[in-house]
Amino acid sequence: MHILEGVAALLAAIGLYVWASGLHHRQTAPRWARGQLFASGIGLLLVCIAPAAAGLITFGLGEPMTSASWVGVVGLALAPVALWAGTRG
Repeated sequence: MHILEGVAALLAAIGLYVWASGLHHRQTAPRWARGQLFASGIGLLLVCIAPAAAGLITFGLGEPMTSASWVGVVGLALAPVALWAGTRG
């Protein structure tokens, strides 16, 4: 189950980064999204979420595999494809 939670947290961190980057670099970005406070806040969230996600995945790989663990492993395998497809649109 920890693998599945780690994959979900990792995908959430990547989604947050893609959203914030797209918002920050947009021509019609709101003033609050162009400031240093926005960039620092998002950066701080990413620095907190990504290592926790990696730790959950690593912890989950050390446990006996359950059906939820296999779903997490499949999610890890399909995540790059989903992210690639999301950035093309």
